Amino acid sequence: MEFITSQDLDFIKQILRREPSKKEVKILYEMLEQVFIQRELLPSRYVDQLKKYPSPDNLVVHYEIRNVNSRSDWNHPCYLLRKFAIQGIKPIQLSFIWLFRPTKTCLHKLDRFEKNKINIFQTKITHHFINDASKKKSGKVIAFGIGIQDIDFRISSGQSIGWISIPKPGLTYKHEKMILEIMKIKGKNIKGYMLEGQYGMDLRKLITSISPLISLKISFPKSYKKGDAFIISEKFDRNKLKNSVEKARYAFKTIGEVSSD
Repeated sequence: MEFITSQDLDFIKQILRREPSKKEVKILYEMLEQVFIQRELLPSRYVDQLKKYPSPDNLVVHYEIRNVNSRSDWNHPCYLLRKFAIQGIKPIQLSFIWLFRPTKTCLHKLDRFEKNKINIFQTKITHHFINDASKKKSGKVIAFGIGIQDIDFRISSGQSIGWISIPKPGLTYKHEKMILEIMKIKGKNIKGYMLEGQYGMDLRKLITSISPLISLKISFPKSYKKGDAFIISEKFDRNKLKNSVEKARYAFKTIGEVSSD
């Protein structure tokens, strides 16, 4: 929690009228981390520019930092496609920014791997390289995805919040393909969020997506993980959604609702 200050902690203490626990501070930090980083690293002039020229509402951008090992494989599960799939979006482009200079064998292997696995999404793939990067057998890659959200789902009072437990991404992206199909079929009646596995970050996703005039009544699962999903849906469509999810052999549980309180 490198960007939180003693003044922040004093303010939290005043609001709660007591000393916050370490767990409470951790959750609050996760919720506000982007604000802390923006305050610490970005000049106010740049922040004002971001507010003045926001990106189009229907443009969706996700990214993740990946590690390439010495065998020219991704070194951990890749969640980028899942973020889009849970929103019911096929990314139109994936861009890989290499922070090291890979061997031709490494580049060809990972490029072929991605193209073979995402052909169903019809996504364009591009690669970009840092000019002064050193040639290595392993290193980091920033993966960016861009998509268009063509369905405008309005979150409003009375809607249901569900949790879907999904296995970690594998080599075939079969779960991403299955989840995308479910989300596309349900169309205008649902909105999905991929979870990060951290209460504060996941709560922030929900809070920042709703109007100040509504609230959330939610009970987080006792145990959930990165890659799971929260789905907000119309109540009349909840049972159909549950049946579709369970038919695909994923666990589904209703954990809350959107309220006007």
